[in-house]
Amino acid sequence: MSEADQNIGRDPMAGIDGEVCRYWGDANAKEEEWKKARWEYLSASWAGPLMETCPYHAKDADEAGLSMRAMLIQKVKLREDLQVNNAMRHGSYQEPIVIDLWSRITGIPMLRSNAMYVSTRAQNMSCTIDGFVLPDRDFPDAADVGYLEGARDPDEASEKQAWFWPFLERCYEMSDKHGPGLFEAKWKRQWAGGNRSQAKTYPERFFAPGPGAHAETFGCPVQHAWQVMAQMHVTGVKWCVLGCVIGGFDPRAWVVEYDPEAGAMLAARVAEFWRAFHGADHNLHTG
Repeated sequence: MSEADQNIGRDPMAGIDGEVCRYWGDANAKEEEWKKARWEYLSASWAGPLMETCPYHAKDADEAGLSMRAMLIQKVKLREDLQVNNAMRHGSYQEPIVIDLWSRITGIPMLRSNAMYVSTRAQNMSCTIDGFVLPDRDFPDAADVGYLEGARDPDEASEKQAWFWPFLERCYEMSDKHGPGLFEAKWKRQWAGGNRSQAKTYPERFFAPGPGAHAETFGCPVQHAWQVMAQMHVTGVKWCVLGCVIGGFDPRAWVVEYDPEAGAMLAARVAEFWRAFHGADHNLHTG
């Protein structure tokens, strides 16, 4: 691990590419300022709605009779009226718990961050990251798969947990190749893992496990894929773990590697959004 990487948790720019972004500040320490500042940029949490892959945003657009693009422009225009709901608030409270849990499961050190960064290469683009993943093959801790969802029968439990070992090796491979990664934490109330009937009715809830899952969206569930891609584009970090706890008892995680073409596509869409938002082309049309 490099000297800069060893400073992660002490130096806000450690592990971050200072050529592509600047440190804004700690979102926890300056919460009220952060709430205002994040509206000056299109933060990573809006990347899914921007790329029209967020089912929650799609539902809002449908109920308002607007296109997803127009709905996003309206949300940003009316940002002062948007309220943090209980689900969002609860998810924020659970972030350090999710990070700690995944550190215990994998045996990999993971650190909470909550630092906001602003891109210097993409117009009005920012992200607030949850944490860092710091694998080190020379000092591995034992993985604890007992936290993973399984069955009472040992053979059946082992089969259900089989996805974990390729995931763990992928974390070390990414660290060998790129150094530390980002961690994005999610606390999901709804669970459809393995429930095929639920998956057909609510595909956005179906989070299949394993490195081969969700290949069409960079290896992680579609509703979060562009968010983690945006975080990597802003920070210059080349990989990320999306770690979830679903339904309060089912931990799932995926490794996402930065895709330069996807990052460039996202940055272009962000630039187009701001042109529409600040220019004459912000007609809130239907369809």
